Amino acid sequence: MILYGTRVNLFVRRSYSRVQYYSVVRKPLDVLFFGTDEFSARSLITLQKLAIEQPQVLAKLQLVTRPPKWCGRQHSILKIPPVIEAFKPATPLFCDTRQEMLDILVPWLSSCPTEHDKMLVAVSYGKLIPAELISMADYSLNVHPSLLPKYKGSAPIQHALLNGDAMTGVSVQTLHPEKFDRGSVVARTPEISIDTLLGNATSHEGTWKTDTLINELGVVGAALLRDVLINKSYMSMDNKSLVDKGRTYKPSWAPTIKTKDKQVIWQTYTGEHISTMIAVVGPVYAFKRVQQGKLRKQKDVFTDKRVLFHNVEPVTWPAQELEPGHFVYDPERQVIRIGCALGTQLEVQSLQFEASPIETSEEFMRKLRKRCGPQAAELTIFG
Repeated sequence: MILYGTRVNLFVRRSYSRVQYYSVVRKPLDVLFFGTDEFSARSLITLQKLAIEQPQVLAKLQLVTRPPKWCGRQHSILKIPPVIEAFKPATPLFCDTRQEMLDILVPWLSSCPTEHDKMLVAVSYGKLIPAELISMADYSLNVHPSLLPKYKGSAPIQHALLNGDAMTGVSVQTLHPEKFDRGSVVARTPEISIDTLLGNATSHEGTWKTDTLINELGVVGAALLRDVLINKSYMSMDNKSLVDKGRTYKPSWAPTIKTKDKQVIWQTYTGEHISTMIAVVGPVYAFKRVQQGKLRKQKDVFTDKRVLFHNVEPVTWPAQELEPGHFVYDPERQVIRIGCALGTQLEVQSLQFEASPIETSEEFMRKLRKRCGPQAAELTIFG
């Protein structure tokens, strides 16, 4: 049996050979945990329990997060990182810049006792950990919600859903001092069915698919991280052998979803895909042609206004054919139907004209002529 925090001499006797000694040191860990969101909160809670149950593995745990920020119109909403609530009643260290990390965390690492190993654990922190801190620590790890090297980057869950992947998973890798997701893979879960994970959803509103996978993979990632710490997998000099016995994955990138990525391309996207987009990234948008001015000399001058789509459903059996982007109003169901790629359609319950509140399809159609002008209102096409 190997005891934590002690030096154990192992020996093997062989005929006509000298006795050989091997030395193994297993120290408890002092961990700086970097995190912000619900995904990282799952790992933080698990490490808190581990510190209580097995202090010989995890002796000290300190949260590093980004400070609460005011956002929204007129900065009326205070956005607090979920990990702060998970870490209560303890006090986190707030670091939002590289210099703050160095000023606050270098003294923390320097104060750790020599009989403990120092470790950095980053889980959905959103900032590159300075190389100076990584060099001060004995070990560093990152929990990433993909089967690395597939979907390196900040939005692996969203890209897996948008690409229609059937399987996903979680990886633990080391931290790279200069770039995100360039470390060595220490551990990786088997493939997990995305449909199975989505089956645990508690809501089907808003970005429910992304929210569900963040929650479910957060639990999976927390368990994987716990196993890595208990089994000391990060100490292996040949981590490659730990993860390459199964499938290998082609390297790919999952960059942040930008506003331009939320624009609907009616000729390319099916109704089902557009519905998935909203469940993954939130409202998507297209454009509606409007008359630019009310003056007679401007009546033939047009511009485009953005329209956001909030609540939609793909149409399984369209009652009539519609070209991509063309729309009609169904007064019986009080919805707007829009033609999509491959002969599919989308049924819209609620949408939002630029600079206006969210409204029903019935309200949108009733106000269309006033907003767009008589000529543009007749152009029942979203661009």
